[in-house]
Amino acid sequence: MIIKLIGPLFSSGTAWPVLIMIIMGAPCLTFGRSVSSMTVTMVQQQVTGRVISTKGPVVGATVSVQGGLVSTSTDEQGNFTLAAVAGDVLVFTAVGFESQTQVVDGNKIQVSLKASDQALEEVVVVGYGTQRKSDITGSIASVRTQDIEKMPSFRADQALQGRVAGLNVQSTDAAPNANVSIRIRGANSIGGGNDPLVVIDGLQGASLNTLNPNDIASMEVLKDASATAIYGSRGANGVIIVTTKKGNSGKPQFTYNAYGSLNQLRKKLDLLNATQYATLINENRIEHDLPVQFTPEEILSFGNTGTDWQDAIFRNAFQHNQQLSVSGANDHVNYYISGNYLSNEGIMRNSSYQRYAVRSNVDLRLSDKTRLNLNAYLTDETNHPTVMNTFAGQNSGSPVYSALVWSPLKSIYDVNGHYTLPGGGFGPTTNYNPVALAEEPVRDHYANAANIVGNFDYDIIDGLKFSITGAWRNIDNQNNDYFNSRPTNSTGTEVASIVNSKWTYLQNTNMLTYEKAFDQHKLKATGVVEQQYEESSGSTAGAIGFSTDAVLYNNLSLGSNPQVPTSYRTSRSLLSYLLRVNYGFADRYLLTVTGRRDGSSVFGANNKWGYFPSVALGWNISNEQFMKNITSISSLKLRGSYGVTGNQGVQPYQSLATLNTDFFYPIGGSSVAAGVGLGGAANPNLKWERTAQANIGVDLNMFNDRLIFNVDLYRKKTSDLLMSVPLPMTAGGNGTVLRNVGASENKGFEVYVGGSPISKTFKWETGVTFALNKNNVLSLFEGQQDLLLGNPGLPGFNQSVWLEVGEPLGLFRGYDYLGVWKQGEIEEAATYRAQPGDSKYRDVNGDGIIDEQDIVNIGNAQPKFVFGWNNTFSYRNFDLNIFLNGVQGNSIYNISRVNMETGDVTSAKMRDRWTPENEDTQTPSFKGAADGRLNSSRWLEDGSYLRIKNITLGYQLPTEFLKGIKLKHARVYLNAGNLFTFTRYSGFDPEVSIDVDSRAGVDLATYPSQKSFTFGLDLKF
Repeated sequence: MIIKLIGPLFSSGTAWPVLIMIIMGAPCLTFGRSVSSMTVTMVQQQVTGRVISTKGPVVGATVSVQGGLVSTSTDEQGNFTLAAVAGDVLVFTAVGFESQTQVVDGNKIQVSLKASDQALEEVVVVGYGTQRKSDITGSIASVRTQDIEKMPSFRADQALQGRVAGLNVQSTDAAPNANVSIRIRGANSIGGGNDPLVVIDGLQGASLNTLNPNDIASMEVLKDASATAIYGSRGANGVIIVTTKKGNSGKPQFTYNAYGSLNQLRKKLDLLNATQYATLINENRIEHDLPVQFTPEEILSFGNTGTDWQDAIFRNAFQHNQQLSVSGANDHVNYYISGNYLSNEGIMRNSSYQRYAVRSNVDLRLSDKTRLNLNAYLTDETNHPTVMNTFAGQNSGSPVYSALVWSPLKSIYDVNGHYTLPGGGFGPTTNYNPVALAEEPVRDHYANAANIVGNFDYDIIDGLKFSITGAWRNIDNQNNDYFNSRPTNSTGTEVASIVNSKWTYLQNTNMLTYEKAFDQHKLKATGVVEQQYEESSGSTAGAIGFSTDAVLYNNLSLGSNPQVPTSYRTSRSLLSYLLRVNYGFADRYLLTVTGRRDGSSVFGANNKWGYFPSVALGWNISNEQFMKNITSISSLKLRGSYGVTGNQGVQPYQSLATLNTDFFYPIGGSSVAAGVGLGGAANPNLKWERTAQANIGVDLNMFNDRLIFNVDLYRKKTSDLLMSVPLPMTAGGNGTVLRNVGASENKGFEVYVGGSPISKTFKWETGVTFALNKNNVLSLFEGQQDLLLGNPGLPGFNQSVWLEVGEPLGLFRGYDYLGVWKQGEIEEAATYRAQPGDSKYRDVNGDGIIDEQDIVNIGNAQPKFVFGWNNTFSYRNFDLNIFLNGVQGNSIYNISRVNMETGDVTSAKMRDRWTPENEDTQTPSFKGAADGRLNSSRWLEDGSYLRIKNITLGYQLPTEFLKGIKLKHARVYLNAGNLFTFTRYSGFDPEVSIDVDSRAGVDLATYPSQKSFTFGLDLKF
């Protein structure tokens, strides 16, 4: 409630000064201090000096006056000169060395910098603990939070895109709160789910899409089995571990972050205007020997006007995000508290998303041996999506799709002020008015979530620590929808529904850790007993036919046709025992052994338990004696691992026989009554999917960490795939049973190259990620070689999406489109009952007939490789970040084009169709368009793209100026997002799909992407 009250005040900006004063006042009462100031005039002098190390002069070291703007860099001999006054503090920094300060007390200074092992000593969060980076044997990538902060984003998942080799982030659409798919090293499963496990502050199964990026302290992506086997049955798809911020020692620090964005439709599709549309209607009718529909005078009167349906449903939208946090620490308490408000208008009318969030991280040191911390994160969300839920057989349809096929000759409203209806002589006959579909449905979707994690640590003896973690996560959803009769102008078709759902998760983790170093040996053992329980429930109610729209969904009893309510309740539990041992000798030879045993309630009586082991070896080659004289190499490590992880991604009770309540039985030979019959068949042998993964990796740091190179080779094989297998009719029930059948494989190559090539007054930091993954279906069930997955979304295309042994997920089949028959091919075309201007397909078997025997594999949705390139340039107080990402080699089935080019033609591409005077084209004539409504490679397009994802220019205000206004730090920035996309794909955006795995790569005119222009402000005081 408090969040909702203060949120609108934050958005207006009027309450911030008052709130800041109130919050600042409280710490002042506790940590009261007196403040005085004195102005002293000093005389500047030229200070010269030299920066050296044990290896000689340090080139490119930065020398700056602490708290000022004056800075310089050392030359090839390590020398520098700058203006300073006696008493100034000079700060010396260089890549690969520890920073150092020295007070000016003369005209000459010499400083010797100590080589830094920071890159090796850096602590990385791993499953159930931490490790030094130099001790890690698995494939783990860390995401720098400063890189995320350079790109203003309200979602942590989208901010990950392109920043980790082997991690692919894809939006299924670009709505304000759209789902984002994350895949680590490809998709393993066909029916068991492929989402990675997300762990936030120890809470497993958390979500990234509501996490505030400004709260993140560190992010690690665990990719190989050595890193993920510690999570056993939940680790097959990789793990993302997030640690949120804590306070720093000293007096309380307040941080305020805010930005505002103007979002615009990134690209409009090239559609016909009114004159072009009327002209093509006439030409179409002439080709079919029909009289024209419009006279030349009527066409001339249209001009270049008409309704631009894309302009009618899309708009420029505003998004703003504000956060205020306070943090601090002393010997007994460490705290970080933040409040966040987000408002995001969608670029489509009537779509929006709002979020209020509060985070509280408090750590208490109760004694020398005991610590207690409590992390809480609360969110309140309001979402207005664009497509109403299907209920009682009613579906509002897609405003985007309708906007692409509606005639520009139609107006939004008729003469009576009602929405224009389909039909009327031209335009679509089925899809409803795009503006009506966007504006009229009421979609009020609410969600409240709470994540609470408590942890108690006790140091039993030196090196032995006991930890208890308790976590609770709760999500309450209520989706309220009302679809009135205005789009159809037919009373009695109104639909109202209320869908409630609740999901609760409980976790108890009991961990014992022993860590000891003796002589040249280091040992760390971690043992865990863990319990997890989750419960979900929900209900649906609704009605059709309302005499008034005044009450919307708030009184379902007013509906003339109430629908049968439904409800459900499910639960599942997991009990786990795990042990991990890390051993190191002389900081050179490393061993990690992990074993986890999971017992799950969702699997069959014969397979309740699964065991998931892993082993990994590491060799710090750079610590060998023979490497001591190779000064160009800072560190060099060779890694190798093998392990098995699992996937329990099935719904509860799938191993049990279920009942079906949709059966109807005859009573007395005439009437029928509802009854119960056999539903799903039992499978007591149902068990985990198992993914075995081998990984070899090399980590190389050179030239004092100016160059960082990581490469990994891996192979994953997933067996016992969870799939629904057909049953004979005599088995009864719904005709299928869930079984462990089939196998799939992913193998690939990952590279990261980065570092700081230039580190002087002008600095350049860069990082390139590249990942190549090859996915392959190894086997299906009972010797089956292929499996039809059905209709991608358009009638007549139901043979398009397949699974096939030896091919990747997302396989497309169809006719091989060769273009258009030419006039010089009349005789050959006639053998296929075609004529010039008709679609031309490859006769695969050479029988002179184009039929189902000629359907072949025409492409797949899996990219050959993905990449990202992040660059940060800085000069004095200015910084510039440029981030690019891309995908290469995937196909997209552009179903949206079919009606635009073969049905109610609206695509400008049809102006370049075949005619006797225009044979140099791949678009058939109007007569040949009917043959185009086949699942063929004509509709398959290259989905490769290169995108300039982010450009941010920032400026940090001078320290002298900030002192006058009592600020520690102030940075302003301008940002452009999705500014340029280079692609041959003709749709709204190449980053689109109704799915990302087995039914990936299908474009059904989803919510299009947008480009954004942002102004932001970061303050610390």
